[in-house]
Amino acid sequence: MNEVQEIQECQVLKDKLANKIWITRKNHICASERLLKSAAYVEFVNVYYSVVLILFSLLSVSPFAEGKGILISYISLSGSIALTVSIIFANSLNYRQRALALKQSYISLQLLLAELEESSNLNNVKLLEIEDKYAKLLSAVENHQYIDFVNVVRTNNINGHCMSLKEWMYFLGYYMWHGVWKVLFVILPIVGLFFVMR
Repeated sequence: MNEVQEIQECQVLKDKLANKIWITRKNHICASERLLKSAAYVEFVNVYYSVVLILFSLLSVSPFAEGKGILISYISLSGSIALTVSIIFANSLNYRQRALALKQSYISLQLLLAELEESSNLNNVKLLEIEDKYAKLLSAVENHQYIDFVNVVRTNNINGHCMSLKEWMYFLGYYMWHGVWKVLFVILPIVGLFFVMR
């Protein structure tokens, strides 16, 4: 193989590696943002349910309870136990720490991408070194989810790749499903109060 072919081959490998690092970096950004949104929602739900349970407790001793004070007290007690368990479970998911780890990863991937793009004397050995660093960065954090990749494809032009019908259906289904559950968690106490007070 002559020198020109070797340079061309290295350039092709460099472009593929740069593309792989860029896509992974974007996926990690999306994953980090998704985890931060999940953490914020969990915190909101915990505060919301704490306030609802305080209101239920106050309602159980108020004149509006009309003989349903014991039932409301039991609901308040069981809700407090469920809230305690859910807070412990939510804290064990470590959304914020996982998001921070992904943030460190995408910052490191950006530095690796800059190192790759600024390398003028590229050869197969240097490319393998950078690919090894890339693999080590990947092994240091959790992998992103498919929805993160779909969001990257939706918001960026990746080699002319447009979202397929399957990806659009997945995207819409994912956000509709999660949206329905988020709304249900918020309106559930209101509906419960309505049925208890009837």
